[in-house]
Order: sequence, then C-alpha cells, then structure tokens
Amino acid sequence: AITGGGSLTFQFTSDVGTNLAGWAATISCVAGCPVPTVSLANNGTQVAANTVGQGTTAHILHKFSLAVNNQNLAQLTGVTCTTNGTYAAADITNLKVRFSDDNTLNTGDGTLSTLTNPGVAGVKTLPAFTNRMIQPSDSGYVFITADVSASATLGNTIALNAVSTSNLTYFSAIETGSTAA
Repeated sequence: AITGGGSLTFQFTSDVGTNLAGWAATISCVAGCPVPTVSLANNGTQVAANTVGQGTTAHILHKFSLAVNNQNLAQLTGVTCTTNGTYAAADITNLKVRFSDDNTLNTGDGTLSTLTNPGVAGVKTLPAFTNRMIQPSDSGYVFITADVSASATLGNTIALNAVSTSNLTYFSAIETGSTAA
C-alpha cells in the first residue's frame, strides 16, 4: 500500500538484463490513499476435533473467509494457527494454507504455504508464504489442511483453535472479525 505522500518506483530492464536509461515509472499516492478493511469470518461450520484416516491428504482443519470492504485490494502475507488434539508429531506430515476464490476447497486451489513435519500440538507459523491479493469488494477463502501419515496412530485427534485477526498478516489492512473453534 502507498500512504499519503509515498511513492512506488519501478525500473525496467531488457530481456537480457540491461538497464534501459529513462525507463522508470513512479506511482504516487498524493493524499487519502485508503487502507483496505478486511473482515474475517467463518466459512460455514468449523471442523471439530476428530479422528482422520491414515494417509488422508488435504483434510480440512479450519476454513474462513476474508472480505475486502472498500476500494483497495488486500494482500494476505502470512498465517499462524494453534493446533490441538492427541496427535503425535509423526501423525501429521504437512499443514497447508490453501486459498480459493469460492467457499469450496478444490484440487486446483493454490497452496500459499506448507509446514512440513509440524510437530505436536501448539502454535504454528506457516513458512515461505506466497502472498495472495484479494480484490476490492470481493472475498477470498482460506483453508488450513493437514496431510496425515500413512502410519498415524489410530484414535488420535487433531483440530485447530479459532483464528483471529492476530493470526493473519497483510501488507497493509484494517482487520475485523474472528472465527469459531
């Protein structure tokens, strides 16, 4: 986001990496550049702690929507979450943050981050996050999923605590809302 009086400068290079003199553009915010307002909410009923079959991939642990409520786009740059349950470290091979343009997780929906071997229950910070833009007056849908080991301990459970605005980071945003556990 560009705040009042700030600017963003681009430099153009040729396809062989040579700087071209005079090929620069500056985009400036003169005054009143609005910061996007993002509303966090449940995307349907949340998933309760339960037993998941061995070898299951993309098991949805939590799902939420992000609605941008004004004329500026929002850029989601990070997610943290807290897992709970009786699962052992070896039971979960990956936690993933997935993004969808609709409220259903499909095979083609992008993965924004993967935490490999996330360990036992507790706070998780999803690494190497692929930033995601959400257009003005639009919504994006985030799914936190787990891949379960083929040798996971039978009867163990996993779930996610509620997600709040403190679990999400943006390039710049005013955040409201929360989800249920």
